[in-house]
Amino acid sequence: MKKEYETLHKTNRNIVFTCSKVHTGVDVDLPVWNTIKDLKTRDTYEHTITKSELYQGKKVVYLAPFDKCDRVEDYKVAWAWFEKILTNPE
Repeated sequence: MKKEYETLHKTNRNIVFTCSKVHTGVDVDLPVWNTIKDLKTRDTYEHTITKSELYQGKKVVYLAPFDKCDRVEDYKVAWAWFEKILTNPE
């Protein structure tokens, strides 16, 4: 969970920066992250992946703002939705 809270995403949930070793190479390095983390809404940064064999050379455009995943809140929303449809079948 700690690494999840230290992972930031662009608005479509693709990873922009993470300290997780599982995703090494598909995100930007810390020096780059430090230069783009405060971009204003709708600002973009184009990144070419260089450290992943699978995605080598792929260009990714990051669109600000960046946010963290909130799995607890996601589960609350899902739980409420399932509770509603299962208690009020139509």
